[in-house]
Amino acid sequence: MKITVNQNELQSAINMTLKGVSNKNTIEILKGILFETYEGKLMLTSNNLEIGVQTVIDADIQREGKVVIDAKIISDIVRKLPSSDVCLDVDETHIVKISSTSLEFNIKGFSGEDFPIPVSIEENYYKEISSDIFKEMVRKTSFAVSLDETKPLLMGELIEFKNNSINMVAIDGFRLAIKYIKDDNFVTDSKIIVPGKTLVDISRMIPPNVDKIKLGFDEKHASFIIGETILTTRLLEGEFINYSQIIPKEFSTKLKIHTKDFLYALDRACLVAKNNLIKIDISDDNLKISSKNDEIGNLEENIFIELEGSNLEIAFNAKYFMDALKTIDEEYISLELNTNVSPCILKPYDDDSYTYLLLPVRI
Repeated sequence: MKITVNQNELQSAINMTLKGVSNKNTIEILKGILFETYEGKLMLTSNNLEIGVQTVIDADIQREGKVVIDAKIISDIVRKLPSSDVCLDVDETHIVKISSTSLEFNIKGFSGEDFPIPVSIEENYYKEISSDIFKEMVRKTSFAVSLDETKPLLMGELIEFKNNSINMVAIDGFRLAIKYIKDDNFVTDSKIIVPGKTLVDISRMIPPNVDKIKLGFDEKHASFIIGETILTTRLLEGEFINYSQIIPKEFSTKLKIHTKDFLYALDRACLVAKNNLIKIDISDDNLKISSKNDEIGNLEENIFIELEGSNLEIAFNAKYFMDALKTIDEEYISLELNTNVSPCILKPYDDDSYTYLLLPVRI
């Protein structure tokens, strides 16, 4: 194989495919990226058997072929090459000569014949989603994905298609985040569970010039098409928790509060809070936040609110509140509560498209 490509385009393509490389893999070839000529272009493929990535870029092809190159080595080399054309020339022993301007690398490659190609989803199974909407859904839910490897299903996010809408749901046992959008592209009821980390990676892979992405899936895999890149991931198998049963339907205490005022007050309270534990005292049109640490000191801060219903004293992990508040762009939020041992519901004020449920802390 002999090709010439632009250094910047090659570096961007390598960065994309690195999402499918795992250095923890004991199979040597899976630590590499497959470079192969494809319909007059250069295709790069990575596959760690959980995630596979394929992307294509323009190339001047002098000789067709394929080779696997260690991902870290080729990434480090290309990143430090001058911003000009790069020539990759592979001989019959899989030695790769990488040349640019006045320099030349010679590195060891591997045969590409046995490299596992990611599963492909049939084209008619794909639907389009706005890139901005997808990124917003991930941003507002991904922080609530569990990190507990003993609960693998909760390390994923439920993507649910029903009633011409999409729900993205994450839960870790302490909080629940749901983002909902209307989308007439999805008319058939179905649901999949995608690893949370993979969704975050996909949202970060979307370049500014890509307005829409495509999503397709079967029983075991989901594929996301991002411009000239396809990322395919294994789905998590099992039955996701019935989250709708957790959400209270009625509330005895409802309040409206300024989003940033609440966020900044919680942030200050954490400075002297032990294990991020804060107390909230809701009384009339005032919300008092208090925190203390016997080794440091204490804090009390009052915030104006609009209250409907009963007064209440309750305690929370402030970090869990702040994680949600940081994703909310609206000026005001609503908090809905019942007792000091029942869940609290946080939403942007007058907006039901986002719901965040948080369990209180017993004190």
